[in-house]
Amino acid sequence: MSLKRAKLVVLLTIAFFVNMVSSAWSADSDIKYVYYTTKDGNVIKAEVPKALRLASEGNSTMWERLRAGYVEALLDPGATIKIEDKKGRVYDWSVNLNSVEPQQWSSLKMEMNTNPLKNTKLQIHPNFLLGEDGKLKVASYPLQQGKIIVDGIERIYDYYVPTSYDGKNPVPLVLSFHGFMSNGTGQRNLTGLDLLAEEEGFIVVFPYGRPVPPELARMFTSRTDLFPGYQGRWNVGLPPFLTSDADDVKFICFATGWHLTSLANLQPSWV
Repeated sequence: MSLKRAKLVVLLTIAFFVNMVSSAWSADSDIKYVYYTTKDGNVIKAEVPKALRLASEGNSTMWERLRAGYVEALLDPGATIKIEDKKGRVYDWSVNLNSVEPQQWSSLKMEMNTNPLKNTKLQIHPNFLLGEDGKLKVASYPLQQGKIIVDGIERIYDYYVPTSYDGKNPVPLVLSFHGFMSNGTGQRNLTGLDLLAEEEGFIVVFPYGRPVPPELARMFTSRTDLFPGYQGRWNVGLPPFLTSDADDVKFICFATGWHLTSLANLQPSWV
């Protein structure tokens, strides 16, 4: 580790834990989650207010684990640390490690408020949650992605096949459609159906709508809940600027009736 990076790590570690006892990091602040990556590639999500509340009640296990994970991530040049507030705005805190003058939380917060679309692109999806007992719990399973050309247009869907599926016995197939200005990733984040699919043994599919054109996206710059990439529209009969003219029925029929059957080893007669 370079001397410059070592100094920044020390500064950011001190800043984090000094702020812990100040209003900036208190249970009443607008900071909700800290995300950090581990050396084995996992993304951990920790709820800061809960960890602080438990620590104030005499149970510091969750906070100590959060602190250890944060420091470990700071020491890893390839790690990522992100902070999310209660409105869903996200900032890449680890970018300070590459900065000559690391920013304070107040300035980062101001930057998030001025460009909500920029910080939503920083959203990160964890695969583990930090529990009250300091242990990691599965937060999501890795999705696979299917791509298919329908009427000359590339259509996308994410899907999850439970580990119990053997390709020999029929299992339920669940389609989960996102709302306007979201996408398949957002729908998975919202529903957690990949966790339920693993638990109950069904296959779940998260189709993507068509992208929202730039001129429409600019109308929603005040929204902080947008997901990057395909902020999708469906062909649902709304005014032209709000709806897509793609054949969504054909997309779903092709995807589940042919494409997904080959990717996930489904039998066509099961769909």
